[in-house]
Amino acid sequence: MKTVNYSAFIAAVVLVAFYLPFGSVPPADGLDPSWQQAIAHGLAQGMQFGRDIVFTYGPLGSLYVNSGGAQLQELSMLLWGALILTMVFVITGPLLPTDPPRSWIRLWALLPLLVTPSRDGFALCLFFCVACRAERIVLRSELTVFVSLVMGSLALCKFTLGVAGLCALVPLSMASYWQHSGWRRYAPGPAYFMGFLGAWLAAGQDLGSLAPFVLNDAQVAAGYSAAMGKSGPDNELIIGALLFCILVCHLVLKLRPHLTGITSRAGILALTTTMALVFMAWLAFKQGFVRHDGEHVSTYLAFTGSALLISLLDPEKQIPRKTVFTSTLLWATLCFLGSSLPHHGQGSVLGRTWLHISQQWNGLQELRGKASSGDLRKTRLVLMSASALPAVDATVDIASIDLSWLFASSLKWSPRPVIQSYSAYTPSLARLNGDHMTSDLSAPRHFFVSIAPIDGHIALQEDPLLWPELVTRYELVTTDPIPLLSRLKTQRSITTRQITPAQHDGYWHLPADARYDFARLNIAPAVGVAKALLAIALRPKAILLETRLSNGETRKAPFMASLGGTYFILSPYVESNADFAMLNRSPGSLPEKRVVAFRLIDGAGNPIGVKTAPTVELTNVDMGRPV
Repeated sequence: MKTVNYSAFIAAVVLVAFYLPFGSVPPADGLDPSWQQAIAHGLAQGMQFGRDIVFTYGPLGSLYVNSGGAQLQELSMLLWGALILTMVFVITGPLLPTDPPRSWIRLWALLPLLVTPSRDGFALCLFFCVACRAERIVLRSELTVFVSLVMGSLALCKFTLGVAGLCALVPLSMASYWQHSGWRRYAPGPAYFMGFLGAWLAAGQDLGSLAPFVLNDAQVAAGYSAAMGKSGPDNELIIGALLFCILVCHLVLKLRPHLTGITSRAGILALTTTMALVFMAWLAFKQGFVRHDGEHVSTYLAFTGSALLISLLDPEKQIPRKTVFTSTLLWATLCFLGSSLPHHGQGSVLGRTWLHISQQWNGLQELRGKASSGDLRKTRLVLMSASALPAVDATVDIASIDLSWLFASSLKWSPRPVIQSYSAYTPSLARLNGDHMTSDLSAPRHFFVSIAPIDGHIALQEDPLLWPELVTRYELVTTDPIPLLSRLKTQRSITTRQITPAQHDGYWHLPADARYDFARLNIAPAVGVAKALLAIALRPKAILLETRLSNGETRKAPFMASLGGTYFILSPYVESNADFAMLNRSPGSLPEKRVVAFRLIDGAGNPIGVKTAPTVELTNVDMGRPV
C-alpha cells in the first residue's frame, strides 16, 4: 500500500500562500514601477523585445513581476502556478515512488523562502533543486519534460534566470541521456527550447527578434556590474561571503566519494552537477551584492538557505534531524545578524518579509472582491495629478526614468530601445538609443526631460548619445512642469573640433579661452588584472569623476567605467531640468557650470590612471541655421 505524500500538499498550500500573485500591482511612481509598467505596456502593444525594448526582463517579465494589471493577472497566476507546481514536484517528489517515505523532512528546505520571500530567490532555488535531483527527476519522463518546459519559459522572464536554467539543464540532460534509451534520453534539451520558443511566439514576438533579444540582453548583463554596482553594510557582505563559502564547501565535500571514479558516468555527472551548482551559487552571490540593497540581499538569503538545505536533504540518505535543525538555526542566526540593520532608508531585510505578507493579504482581499473597486483608479488619479504632463497629440518619450508619468497621462509612448537612461551603460547599448534618436522615422515627435540620474551618476553620462540629439534636433516648448521638447524639421547646424586637454597639478584642464556651446569628454580608466578579476567575482571598485567648475565649485560623481571610451556631455555640467532647458534654448549659456578641469579618482580620493590621454570634442551650435 502506497503511503500518501502529505508533504506535497503542505508544500503546495504554503507556496501558494506566499508566492501566487493574488492581486495585481497598482501603478506607482519611481524607477522600478516605471520599468514594470513599461514592459507590461510593451507586451500588451505587441512591441518586440530585443528590438523595440532592450531590458533585463523579457516578454514574460511583466507576468513574472505581476505588473500587467487586470489584463494579465490570470496569465501571471498561471505562470506562478506552474513554478509552484514544479517546486513541489522536485522538492517533495510526489511522482517519484522510490523516494523515502519520510519526505516531509524536506519541507524544511522551503523555510528560507518563507522567512525572506523573494521571486528571484524562489526561481534560483528551483533551478538548484532540479540540478541536485536530476537523476531522480529523469525517472519519470513526463516530469522531465514538464520541468524542462517550465525552465525554458522562465528564460523569457529575466536574463539571469535563463543563464541559471541552462546550468540546471546540463546535469538534467546528462542524467536523462545515460538512464534512458530512445527518444527519452534526449527529452530535456528539446523540451527546454520548445518551452522557450513556444512562450516567445505566444507572447507575440517575431522569430526575427530572437537573436537581437539574446545578444542585446547579454550586453545588458555584461555591463551591469560596472554601471550599477552599489555598496551596502559591510556586515551583510561578510556574512553573505560566509554563507557562500559554507555552501560551496558542502557541495565540494559531497563530491569527494565520486573522486575515485571521476571518469565513470556517475563521476562525470557528479562533477558536472557540482560545477553547475557552484556557478548558480556564485550567480546568486553576484545578484545579492553587486547592487547591494534590501531586495537583492533578500534574494541571496532566500537562495543560500534553501540551497544548503536542499543539498543536505539528499533523498538517497536519511540525514539526522539534528543536522537539519542545526543547519536551519545557523542560517537563521546569520540572516538575523546580517540583515536586521537598516538598508539605505529601505527598512531591514527582515522587515521586507512583513511587507510581502501584507501585500499577499491585500491581493487576496482584492481577489475575493473585498478591496475597494476604486483603489486602482484612485492610485492612477493620484499619479496623474503628481505628474500633470501636458497633452500632446503625437508620439512621445521621456528621459530618464519616469515612464509611469506617460502611462498615467495616457500619452502615446514611442520608446527608444533601452527604455530607461541608466540602462544604456555600454557603448553598444548607447548606440542603439543614439541611432534611434537620429532617425526621423523612429524618433518620437515630442520628448519630456526629467533629469534623475540614479546613485548620483553624472546626469548626462547616462544614455550619453541621447542628449546631443536632444540639443541639436529638438527645441524647447515649455518647462512646466518639466521640459517638453518638440522635434525640429531639420537638425541644427553644428561644428566640432577635438582637442587633448593639458595635464598638470593632477588634473586634465580644458583651455580657458576655448569657445564652445557644449563639450563632450571621452575618457577610459586603466583597469589592472586584479581589478578586472574583482569585477568578475563581485563588482569593480567605485570610480569617481571629479570636476572643477568655472565658479570655483567642485563636483564628485560616480563614473560608469563600462562607458569608458564613449563621448558624453561634460560641460556645461548639467544637474537639473532647468540646466538642460537652458542648454537647449541657448547653447553656450550656463557659464557658471562650465568645467575647467577634471580627473578620475577612487573612493579615497586617490588619482586613477587612464588607458590613453582623454579627448574632448568642442561643439558649437548654430541656432538659426539648419544642416
